[in-house]
Amino acid sequence: WLSRQLSNQTGQFLLYHFLISSVSATSDAITITQRFFYKLLQAVGLPPSGVCNFGHGETFSRLLDKVSSQQTNGLVIVLDGVCYIGKQLLADKLSWLMDPLPVETRVIVSCSENAVPDRWRSWPTLRVNPLTAQETKSLLRLSLGPTHNLLVPDQETALSSSSRSKSSNPYFTTLISHHLSSDSNPSILPARIKACLECKDVGDLLEHILGQLEVISRQKELLIRVLILVCFSRDGVMEMDLLDMCNLTWSTWLPLRHLLLHHHLLAECGGLLMCLSSTVRNAVQRKYFNGVQEENLRRKWTTLLLDRFNAGFRSP
Repeated sequence: WLSRQLSNQTGQFLLYHFLISSVSATSDAITITQRFFYKLLQAVGLPPSGVCNFGHGETFSRLLDKVSSQQTNGLVIVLDGVCYIGKQLLADKLSWLMDPLPVETRVIVSCSENAVPDRWRSWPTLRVNPLTAQETKSLLRLSLGPTHNLLVPDQETALSSSSRSKSSNPYFTTLISHHLSSDSNPSILPARIKACLECKDVGDLLEHILGQLEVISRQKELLIRVLILVCFSRDGVMEMDLLDMCNLTWSTWLPLRHLLLHHHLLAECGGLLMCLSSTVRNAVQRKYFNGVQEENLRRKWTTLLLDRFNAGFRSP
């Protein structure tokens, strides 16, 4: 939708921000306002240097007014996942969203229902309901690709409708589909389907997939190391840093990288590898940090990341 807006809607200025998780810098309200502030400065041709108190007082409001008035189709602000900020912080730190905005300004936000501020409840709302059985089946066919042709009707029915509380979650269905399509051997397909459907929720399914990837990759220790480093980083890890910290060669890393991206565990964003969601992060921590040494292990991996980060600042 954003790509279409940017390419097809002339005379419109688009500000957008995606929040990844509550522990990521993407959910920091100051960071969001700062990004928008500098984008607005660019739009009006002003340099960022010498402008202080971004997002405070009248400066930010004046910039919104000025940019909106210059566009024939106004200004659109898109915030995805604002529930990661928290209802109170949203009202305190993004107060400009609560204030009257310029006439030609529209705001589009996505969040869970219990995180909607009272002032927003009068806004036009699109409720995203769980998938129906037919929608789940359509998503399953699309995500499975050629592997769908190997399913017998009973298997398709079991995947799409036997566990409605789980498969009505698009992420659950997508995870199963991509896991099954990673090995289309028909002789083991029934057992793999059965194992996936025995998982009680998305977190349980992710832990099952992680266990399977330990076997498939034939690089269990390396897989665990990569997952932990990425999940313990606040906003992701640069690929070259990951290669250095794990002593990886490209020939070893590329197959593992493909597995992690294909199974929707990691994602690429802005040149960084990061956990696709907080659900993945939690699954990794439950699987590999559930023991008496948990705190020591956390400290070990956090220290490794901090040392690497600090070394980057010290480099000439």
